[in-house]
Amino acid sequence: MVDITRIRSEQFEIKHKENVNIIQLVQHVLEQYIDSKHEINLITRDDEIIVNSDEGRIEQVLNNLVGNAVKYSPAGKPIEVRVERDKHEVTIAVRDEGVGISEEQQRHIFERFYRVHNDANAAIEGLGLGLYIAHEIVVRHGGRMWLESKPGKGSAFYFSLPLSM
Repeated sequence: MVDITRIRSEQFEIKHKENVNIIQLVQHVLEQYIDSKHEINLITRDDEIIVNSDEGRIEQVLNNLVGNAVKYSPAGKPIEVRVERDKHEVTIAVRDEGVGISEEQQRHIFERFYRVHNDANAAIEGLGLGLYIAHEIVVRHGGRMWLESKPGKGSAFYFSLPLSM
């Protein structure tokens, strides 16, 4: 809740920016989910992609996206984490084969306290703050966040960050 208060009062800052190898950070986050009931695959062509960022905050974004994929996907379904770069940015995608999100609900997914409502996730607890905070972190790093999803087919959450020059 402290992050929410800071965001609303414009006191939410990205501190301690440093050059971070995003590939190593993704690998570190995925190790935390090794005991989940999912096969989580990292797909990338690179060993090193450097981004000037607040490592703790980007780790928070990754944990939110991977944690949501684990929570909202049936056990045994694979989760794919893809890291790609072009000349100017790195894009990270977390794709699952979960329940998916309707177009109407996608419009609100990054709003504060918003939770997707359907029968498949009624028993899953949450406050509807994780994606809101993750989105704010990415935007304050000069990046963007979006999703692609179809009900019954799963979701892919993406975020991009500028590369370090």
